[in-house]
Amino acid sequence: MVVFAYNTHLHARLVRQELPKLIEAEHITQKKQYDKSYKEVEYQHDQKVLKNSDVNYKIALTLKGKETTETIHVDRLKPYYEYK
Repeated sequence: MVVFAYNTHLHARLVRQELPKLIEAEHITQKKQYDKSYKEVEYQHDQKVLKNSDVNYKIALTLKGKETTETIHVDRLKPYYEYK
């Protein structure tokens, strides 16, 4: 029984040592996948969008009949086109 507990302790220590390396490797893999499809987006101020920062825009919305403002990440925005 003591041998089992000792082996479990060693295994846990090895896992704790390797886990940060595995997380970093997965982070790099996910970043590469994200970067493949990433497109830098910029909107003009006359597109009815107010730029809050490089990645966030403050949007004026009417939800359920109430005026509100929301901060939205640039990846979730699409250009607004008025019908003529």
